[in-house]
Amino acid sequence: MAGAWKHSRARPFVHIMQDKDIEENYHAQFMEQALHQAGFETRILRGLDELGWDAAGQLIDGEGRLVNCVWKTWAWETAFDQIREVSDREFAAVPIRTGHPQNEVRLIDVLLRPEVLVFEPLWTVIPGNKAILPILWSLFPHHRYLLDTDFTVNDELVKTGYAVKPIAGRCGSNIDLVSHHEEVLDKTSGKFAEQKNIYQQLWCLPKVDGKYIQVCTFTVGGNYGGRVCAVMITGHQKRE
Repeated sequence: MAGAWKHSRARPFVHIMQDKDIEENYHAQFMEQALHQAGFETRILRGLDELGWDAAGQLIDGEGRLVNCVWKTWAWETAFDQIREVSDREFAAVPIRTGHPQNEVRLIDVLLRPEVLVFEPLWTVIPGNKAILPILWSLFPHHRYLLDTDFTVNDELVKTGYAVKPIAGRCGSNIDLVSHHEEVLDKTSGKFAEQKNIYQQLWCLPKVDGKYIQVCTFTVGGNYGGRVCAVMITGHQKRE
């Protein structure tokens, strides 16, 4: 990870932005350690309360330092929710503030600023949203690296069993695994219950020594990695 940061275009000081979730504390601290090993200075920002504006309308942290390079644990979907809340029309211009000292800073005021370099860039929303999976299946049906996926439970999914997944869910939340006998094999709860779902062909992970194996799930600097889990649905509270 440190090696990947050394070859990145990050600026010398990186603000690590996280929500106030305990799991995100671990992610933020891990990334801070990697950044320090790579020679960067950092500051962890928990929530948005510490952010503000200087007299020139520039975004600053609680120590008055300019915010222009960010690594985040926040989901882009959270920023999109803020846009939906403040936009009257579907195609309204993005309402980014350039600050008056009395204005609070919102997530969109940070992540969508042209002068702020964000790690996990905006384009990752497209491949990261599971709504792309039914589209890929329709373009490349029966491709060996794809699973049958639809916005409804079709006849083929009934035969194979299927997974129910929220399109912008995270960390294994709100997933149901349903067998071809319509039996619920496993399920999780979470905060994404109101989202639209996709339905994906059930494909069990290989199980070795009682653990489910995910191979080549993540990449760091072009190197592949994986993980193991003791349960069928991989989530942040069930790591091994």
